[in-house]
Amino acid sequence: MADLEKFMYGTQDDTQLRQKLVAIAKDFGCTDGAQNEWISYFENPANIQGIIEAKAKYGFPSLNRKSWRSGGLFGKWHDYCDWGDTYRFYYYAKIAQDYPALNPENKKNCYIIKGFIDGLEQERVNVTKLYAIKNDGERYKREMEVIGEKLNDFNSLYSSMLCDGYIAEQDRLIAEAQRTKALEQSQKINVGTFQQTAGTSGGGTKLALYVFGGVAALIGIMLLARKKPA
Repeated sequence: MADLEKFMYGTQDDTQLRQKLVAIAKDFGCTDGAQNEWISYFENPANIQGIIEAKAKYGFPSLNRKSWRSGGLFGKWHDYCDWGDTYRFYYYAKIAQDYPALNPENKKNCYIIKGFIDGLEQERVNVTKLYAIKNDGERYKREMEVIGEKLNDFNSLYSSMLCDGYIAEQDRLIAEAQRTKALEQSQKINVGTFQQTAGTSGGGTKLALYVFGGVAALIGIMLLARKKPA
């Protein structure tokens, strides 16, 4: 139930969906083995959440165009390798597995969204660094497209959910609770000090009375401040 409240997509396997994607990926033998990574990813049921999200985003990627030969005695074969959309689907599924779509009705997701935005910004830096090494423009283009779309989605969600205000209020409540807890602990310590240093006549030392009285006064001020109308 918690997963359903947090995420937009579940993790229930869809074997038929994965098998169809495997068949599409196998159609790209022109990639010199690169498609084997896509096939392995689609075959793994643990990746179903990312796969379902990619399907919701793009639909099914297209099959590679079939080779054909022009007519005549000296006809020529025309071959294609349209792997771009399939690679984009695969890469989006991978990114979505780590940065899944979140339920906009769950305010607690604001903290996760903020972390996802930071993480995706770092993903963009990493992709750019890898491009500088491999100089693979086609993959770089599609990876940057996917990361950009994910960032736009999470930035829009963060804004529409008014996450800045929610996080600020939650941080204020947490800080207030921590102050109250620290004060209560301090009160217990000082009461103990008072009891230990008090004389048999009940008068106590001036230090113990001063500390105990000061803490009590501080608690009284805080209680009055809370009751004071805004």
